[in-house]
Order: sequence, then structure tokens, then C-alpha cells
Amino acid sequence: MADEPAPSFKQQVQDAAAQSSWAELLSGAETMRDGWAEVIDGLSADDSPSGPQDGPWSPWHLLNHVGAWLEGATNALDRATQGESTDLGSDQAFYGDSPSFEEARDRVARYVDTFVAQIEACGAGVGDDVRVTHRLLGEINAAEYAVLATGHVNGHTAQMREMRGLGG
Repeated sequence: MADEPAPSFKQQVQDAAAQSSWAELLSGAETMRDGWAEVIDGLSADDSPSGPQDGPWSPWHLLNHVGAWLEGATNALDRATQGESTDLGSDQAFYGDSPSFEEARDRVARYVDTFVAQIEACGAGVGDDVRVTHRLLGEINAAEYAVLATGHVNGHTAQMREMRGLGG
């Protein structure tokens, strides 16, 4: 994605959120969680060499990135359930170059479940006035952020599926 995303991408996110209830967003998050669990089933450290983020990616890089992304998403949605807006900043992409395979895998497992729980909590009454400031898209509401985060992880699920040679 370029520094300035095409306005149409932000509009697509906003349109998808406007057409979705929180129950539908929850269903999408649950599907995302199940898809992620499927593509990492049986994944081992031997299949996932670590390395710098600016080199070729392995499954370890995806675990590291998705864990960090979901931690940021979970924290933003937690603040949204408290009626607080959030500025995500630009440090939400990675945990750095040091987590072990096990640490990265376990973070994703923890945060994918927590993300789904936060979507459920948001469905209990987060207003459209609660904003999440994304570093590229600017201000979006919590439902729009849920669409963005779920779609982002789904993209990496497809990437993991391809890396591992899984059909689907």
C-alpha cells in the first residue's frame, strides 16, 4: 500500500462496515479465526525460519506480523468499548526480529481469540463517534476498523496458505 491509499480503498472499508451489523462483523471475525487456525495447524519452527523483516518472508514473519497487528486491533477495540478513540501510530506492524516461533505463534493464538471477543463486546454498543486513527486511512470508526483488521488478517491467511502449499 502506498503512503496515500486510494480514496476508493477507504470508501470500500466504510461501505462494507455500513452494510454490516456487529453480528455480521462477529461472524466474519470468527471465520477469520477459524481460517487462521487451519493454515497454521501443524506448522513447526522448522517450517518457519526467522529473519529480518525487510527480507523474504517465511511463516514466522506472518506469525510475528499478524500477532502484532491483532494486538493493536484488540487494544484499539478495547478502548472503543470504553468510548475512547485511539491513534494507532505506526508501530503496530511487528514485534521486532527477536520472538521465537513459539512466542510468535502463541501471541497470534491469544490475540486472534481476544480480537473476536472484542468484536463481540463492540456489538454491545460502540457508537459511530468512537474513532480509530489508522496511519494510512486516517480516522475511521470502530466498525470500519473491524472490517479493515479482519480483511488484513484474511489476506495474510491466504498468504500463509500459499506459502505452505495448502489448497483452498
